[in-house]
Amino acid sequence: MSSEQPLTVVISATKALEKWLGREIPRMPSPDGKRIGTQPLVTDSRTVSWQCHVIENKPGSGLYTAIAVEAHSRYTILLPFEGRASLKEFWAALEKNWSEQLVHHMREGGFIEKAQARKVFEKFLHSPLKVHCYRNTDLSVNGHVTDAEQWVKESFEEYGIDRFEREEACGVGMHINQMFKRAKNPEGVQETFYPVPRFLADGLYRFTRGLATADFPGTPRGDYPNPYGEVEGEAEGEAATLNPAREPAVAASKVGRNDPCPCGSGRKYKKCCLH
Repeated sequence: MSSEQPLTVVISATKALEKWLGREIPRMPSPDGKRIGTQPLVTDSRTVSWQCHVIENKPGSGLYTAIAVEAHSRYTILLPFEGRASLKEFWAALEKNWSEQLVHHMREGGFIEKAQARKVFEKFLHSPLKVHCYRNTDLSVNGHVTDAEQWVKESFEEYGIDRFEREEACGVGMHINQMFKRAKNPEGVQETFYPVPRFLADGLYRFTRGLATADFPGTPRGDYPNPYGEVEGEAEGEAATLNPAREPAVAASKVGRNDPCPCGSGRKYKKCCLH
């Protein structure tokens, strides 16, 4: 991803999140005038989309847990808050946890050395971003948001607590991300997958330029391959933005069990990151 192609981040906010943020957020535009407010989210080579929601941990507690689920990987991030937050504060928390958890998986999987972690953080934090927020609920992705909400509530009940510390929220999120997810691919075929390999493949492509130790066909040496298809189309309409712009979007491609693992190990996906 070159400097001429900034990464667009789409925050798809539920009505509950809009109310909690205390600001009016425009609806995601509908190209055909259908499914207004329930547009499908897309993550591709230039766009990452997150379905985001918030719950009050216990009625009247003033303690909240925000839930963010990435559209392609269904990777879940839990964000604890005391009281309400602004959109800027919410994005800062999501960005921080996104980068830290991504580097954790890269280190744990042996894709980067300890000394390289700082380079990845710098690439993540200094890459040009265009962040947009729409009021929208992708019904497919939101099913995983609902699952995460249930895990959060059950954890509070089981342990007799009314909030997560940041480390606890990360731990519960990691547990959720170890579970199989089911979702339809762009062709409408149901797939079963783990969130972490997809989340990791996306991050390796975007933020580890020059660090890959294996060579990939059609990919510059030192880079990880683009796990997505060609760019097509372009979104239109207004959004609550942190920096104004928008980029085209396309659907993600399928990684089969017998395909080469996107991590670059040379092994089949089913014998590598799938497990």
